Amino acid sequence: MLNRYRLFKYVFFVIIIICSGKLYADPPSKADKLRDDSFVGLIGADFEFSALRGNGDWSKLVPTTYPGGNLYVGARFFDYFGVIFGYDFTNRRSKTHTFQVGESFLDFPNDIAGLMINNSMRLEEWYLDIMGYIPFWNCFDFIATIGYGSMRVKLTDTLELPAAAGAPLLITTSQFTGLARAGFGIQYMVTNMVGIRSMLRWKQTSKIKANTIGGFPLPSGQNRPFKDAFTFGLGVFFAI
Repeated sequence: MLNRYRLFKYVFFVIIIICSGKLYADPPSKADKLRDDSFVGLIGADFEFSALRGNGDWSKLVPTTYPGGNLYVGARFFDYFGVIFGYDFTNRRSKTHTFQVGESFLDFPNDIAGLMINNSMRLEEWYLDIMGYIPFWNCFDFIATIGYGSMRVKLTDTLELPAAAGAPLLITTSQFTGLARAGFGIQYMVTNMVGIRSMLRWKQTSKIKANTIGGFPLPSGQNRPFKDAFTFGLGVFFAI
């Protein structure tokens, strides 16, 4: 079955091919690209790489890096401001930790030698960003952004005992959680209609809460699995 990350890669490369055709048909000029109109529509896609660390004992199970993608539409107003609505997601990543006798997890003690827990998870988010643009040289713009996202984490933990097959320990899909996001970057208009951009973003993933473990409520103070995340993106967009 074709997963969403592989599908995104196909869509992204189709966009690259279209952009290449536009570049050939509409070569760059020395005129400013998005400077002539008070309103310009935008549609684009980024490859993204996210760094996320677990909080406390969760660091034993939370993978730290996530490849993913970002699709968005929006508009730019009067050269200096814009708004973007988008959806980003990560590929599923896994991490396994082998617990020693006496090693606890979330205040739950372990007295079984060789106990392993495998954690598999991915993230997805809908977001709205306010964009600020500062033209600084020819066709380049500096970008600053602040926004609001609604994110959830799809998490599956599997318990593996030394003499038994793995059994689901924790299967939880978090509710969508509202969080702040901000970032900065740079973009370059290759033609009047095609641009490339690079962005670095901070996301307030420390607000996300886990549900239960094995059907039991998590101990107080242990229900926030993540620290804040940072995401680097590189992609292309159309001005329409």
